[in-house]
Amino acid sequence: NSLTGIWQVSRTMGDIAPFSGRGPRRSCTISVNCPFVQKPEIAAPGSVIMSSLSANKTSTSRDLIDPDGVHFVEEGTSMAAPHVTGAVALLLQAAPMFSSDQIKNLLISNAESDSFTQGTPNNTWGYGKLNVKAAYGEIVNPLPAPPAGLSSSVAGGGLALSWIANIDADLFGYN
Repeated sequence: NSLTGIWQVSRTMGDIAPFSGRGPRRSCTISVNCPFVQKPEIAAPGSVIMSSLSANKTSTSRDLIDPDGVHFVEEGTSMAAPHVTGAVALLLQAAPMFSSDQIKNLLISNAESDSFTQGTPNNTWGYGKLNVKAAYGEIVNPLPAPPAGLSSSVAGGGLALSWIANIDADLFGYN
């Protein structure tokens, strides 16, 4: 399959995109009002990402449209932000009692370093590349997945529920 459109991208796979924001955070004259905070905190995929194509989008020659006609390639923080948001949602699903700081610490303490990130934290990569699998692996006793294929039917004056059995080993405490 080939994509239609013209997209000239000279990027090295795994490297930071040229449009990515860099740190450090701007300093101010009263340091107590703006103490040091690592910025950026983490890097997520944001370049050459396949996304959904609105039926109302006016196509340009630069658009790289998938043959299915409903997806196209995009880039920017609008592509990186959903990666991090989805990671946070998955972690909160597994550990709903975690605070935002606990989730953030999971993400930054499990960020991936490689030959591109070099010594982290730094002003380009923050603590490194988003690694959801490693962060999830740090959650002790995550909640099991919710039941799949849930359906209901009315039978004999009652309600019958059915679902696909959950095969997780430890369902203790599952409500």
